[in-house]
Amino acid sequence: MIAVKNYKFWFCTGSQDLYGDECLAHVAEHSRIIVDCLNESGILPYEVVWKPTLITNELIRRTFNEANADDACAGVITWMHTFSPAKSWILGLQEFRKPLMHFHTQFNQEIPYDTIDMDFMNENQSAHGDREYGHMVTRMGIERKVIVGHWSDEKVVGRIAAWMRTAVGIMESSHVRVARFADNMRNVAVTEGDKVEAQMKFGWEVDAYPVNELAEYVKAVPKGDITALVDEYYSKYTILPEGRDPEEFKRHVAVQAQIEAGLEKFLLEKDYHAIVTHFGDLGELQQLPGLAIQRLMEKGYGFGAEGDWKTAAMVRTTCALTQLEGSPAHNVIPKQAKATVNVRVDPGETVDTAFARIKERFDEGTAYELAEVSEPSPIAPFHDDPAYDYLRRVIHSVYPSAGIAPYVQTSCSDARRFHRICPRTYRFAGILFKGDQRNRVHGQDENLDVDSYVKGIGFYTEFIRNLDALGK
Repeated sequence: MIAVKNYKFWFCTGSQDLYGDECLAHVAEHSRIIVDCLNESGILPYEVVWKPTLITNELIRRTFNEANADDACAGVITWMHTFSPAKSWILGLQEFRKPLMHFHTQFNQEIPYDTIDMDFMNENQSAHGDREYGHMVTRMGIERKVIVGHWSDEKVVGRIAAWMRTAVGIMESSHVRVARFADNMRNVAVTEGDKVEAQMKFGWEVDAYPVNELAEYVKAVPKGDITALVDEYYSKYTILPEGRDPEEFKRHVAVQAQIEAGLEKFLLEKDYHAIVTHFGDLGELQQLPGLAIQRLMEKGYGFGAEGDWKTAAMVRTTCALTQLEGSPAHNVIPKQAKATVNVRVDPGETVDTAFARIKERFDEGTAYELAEVSEPSPIAPFHDDPAYDYLRRVIHSVYPSAGIAPYVQTSCSDARRFHRICPRTYRFAGILFKGDQRNRVHGQDENLDVDSYVKGIGFYTEFIRNLDALGK
């Protein structure tokens, strides 16, 4: 099991000593109040840690380097309470290596017009300090998140929460170590890639191992550990032998248990967070890791099939910017910008919840329009269902060695309309794609070899020929 770190975010307040110790005491008090309010809001997914006021180059630089060295620190929130000379931040910002947020806020929500005096104005210069700081960070070309608004506003705190989740994702991704067994699928381009560039840009370390090195770990798993895992499988999951001898089937399940135990020991000993396999090169492994991989993914490990070290087949809501509109010319500042986001909604989510999460990423001045809406299709019945069992029997009659399991289709199809009249709508083609044929669907040189085409016809012939048996 991969342990999730208890990440925290540092809250660093900028000021200077021009107005004396009493002013600095107020600055520290105000920043503590803000931190306490943020933590007590119940909105933030991670704790905010207060840090002493930063007023010198040396202290700023030391604090940022301490944040770099602290594994639990996922990022720094900066706020300029009183005017903070921005040149003091240059060295610290240059050496900082984690997500940065500029909180453009002020302690007072309203200006006390009846009591305001010079002391108040000298002490409360957030607008001046944040402008000075923002200028310097922009001039240095440092990427950061700027959040504007009062710290007590729940919508503002919600934007901080969204940034925190992104920051943690960056931190987790920045040190991913991937164990790759065998190479990518032969002659397939999509699973290739520049691993050196990936390590330079993202911090991903991708190491290759011969699959038989993993096989040695699998062989060394004690029999008692295998038996205990098999017992856990049978107590936790519904096991469907599908007409095969139960004891023989259990022996095959034991092979997956042995692979899981050996593979997890390998990953733990060598400190890897993700694994890549290739079904064309199993070496001395008796089976393709299937249930073993699913179990490891449940424990937090990443997985990519067919040698694809870049991405794993993770089913979740995805958002892709497919159209962007702005200025009509390169030297004209646009009055407005427009983006079209193509969203594929996870079956466990709704359009409303996905839409709400998109809105979290933008400010209140953004207008939205739902162009085309379709709720995710319901999951077609597959457990102890006669229609699914019939489909499985037909598949086995044409493709005897095929493994059959439900899955989520990540693309959009006409099935989203068919399910309204037939709940048993299965997204299955019955055609065997070879090599990179699947990657060419709806693309350049889309093709299907003759043997696959003939066998596909055979599948549909069998499917139609025996439909009368479905109702019996």
